[in-house]
Amino acid sequence: MKWESAKTWLIMAFLFLDCILGWQVYSQRQAQVAYVESYSDLLANTKTLLSEHGLSLEAPVPQTHDKMAVLKGTFAEPSLLKLAGAAFPGIQQVHVDATAAEARVPQGTIQVTDMGTWQVIYTTPVITNLKHSSDVLKAVWQGSQYVADNVSYTQSSDKPGVKQYNFIEKYQSYPIFDATVAAQVGQAKLWSFQQTAVVNLQTVGDAKPTISALDALDSLANSMDQMMGSHGGSITSVEMGYAHKVAGDSPPNTSASSANYWFPVWRIVTPNTIYFVNAYTGEVNVPLQ
Repeated sequence: MKWESAKTWLIMAFLFLDCILGWQVYSQRQAQVAYVESYSDLLANTKTLLSEHGLSLEAPVPQTHDKMAVLKGTFAEPSLLKLAGAAFPGIQQVHVDATAAEARVPQGTIQVTDMGTWQVIYTTPVITNLKHSSDVLKAVWQGSQYVADNVSYTQSSDKPGVKQYNFIEKYQSYPIFDATVAAQVGQAKLWSFQQTAVVNLQTVGDAKPTISALDALDSLANSMDQMMGSHGGSITSVEMGYAHKVAGDSPPNTSASSANYWFPVWRIVTPNTIYFVNAYTGEVNVPLQ
């Protein structure tokens, strides 16, 4: 009886020890699963990786990245008369040359230069005494759809005394990086501007997860060696938005061959180069100089 009792106690003791050891192993594994590297550590790692490829990070880095859907839309094709009405308010005399895609008025000209893009040149400025840079948008077709570009709000122009003011079209809360207005302003007068406009934007399919800004910066750093002619420098802006046809794009199946798609991207800006990183795949496109 004594041996039977002792054996029972030994078995219970071993079971108790097994429970303690099992709990310790479980706790350690849970701690490993729950461990997440702090944002400051991740940021430091990204800065180190960038520096190894000749880049330094001077801009704030967004910490959020929403799910985003692909956009479908068209490049705007307003009539030259509509463009003249916006650029030259109250104009009565407009000569339209459809063959040359040009409209002429006594105060200047409008020339369609590309798909969804046109240039307005004033021989006699109609907007004078500019008090705010946003006053430029009063002459822009659907100007209310544009906001100041956070990266290059003003740039110096080739002409003495003239500055370039840059604006960008927005869809909901996101910029359309290739739908812009670049306006030449001097002596508080609007002398010319070039506009690109996108219309009929709508989402296609479901919103999908996007990579973080830090992941986009890591992708850029790892791609620097493969990009011919790319230069390092200070990163002055990191912003999420949409771009037309970027690296890694795979448009949804569609029967409309002329459809245009805009994909979520991270725009990363240095003084000499603008990079677009596909926010789905992390692939970096050929940079804009």
